[in-house]
Amino acid sequence: MTGHVLPEDVGDEEFAQMTERMYYRIFPNTPVTKEETAAFERACLLQIAHERESAGTVPALPPGVKSFQIGHFSMNFSETAAQGNIPGGLNLCAAAYGVLLRAGLLYRGVEREAWHQDG
Repeated sequence: MTGHVLPEDVGDEEFAQMTERMYYRIFPNTPVTKEETAAFERACLLQIAHERESAGTVPALPPGVKSFQIGHFSMNFSETAAQGNIPGGLNLCAAAYGVLLRAGLLYRGVEREAWHQDG
């Protein structure tokens, strides 16, 4: 048990959008086995829960504000920075990352069995 509560109210469209974003994140890998598919779907649900929990935690900027400066410190805001600086805007949460990693879906050439060997 991971301690993470999976959302039960995920609609088909929300899940479909997350799977597309998650497929982008794991490319060129794709779930093939039942175990990989189950891990992929769990990671999608964990990511949805994470994004719901973290929604609104970054204070909203007033309309039109793109940057600010205080003394020698300046900061520019961009849409990609707010989305994790990767195309598709998926800043993968730690729980989903762990599920995908153990399933062998994150890195090409890393097989699931490598994470389950004794010794």
